[in-house]
Amino acid sequence: MLPAWLLVDPALLSAGDWQRLAGMLNDLYVATGLGIAAAMSFLLAHAILPSLVATRDIAASFRGARPVFYFIAACAFGITSYALARAFIEGVAIVEVFYPRFGY
Repeated sequence: MLPAWLLVDPALLSAGDWQRLAGMLNDLYVATGLGIAAAMSFLLAHAILPSLVATRDIAASFRGARPVFYFIAACAFGITSYALARAFIEGVAIVEVFYPRFGY
């Protein structure tokens, strides 16, 4: 039986692997930006707009903008989830290239 350190053969990453890593990082950047957009949109619709309408700092007609911000938050959250799933799947595939026993 070979020791565990001999079973793992870290290979050098090829240019294609670096491109896959760059794509994974792009997915993470997109997920971060859209996660912030989703949070801010939800906060605006759920807390800020009702508060401003209640204190009469803005007109009551702005209450109708809440569904728009909820829709933006839901879309941004959905795309964030998709980008995170893609980044995770791609990250596991990249690690499998140079650590074939990853996950066992």
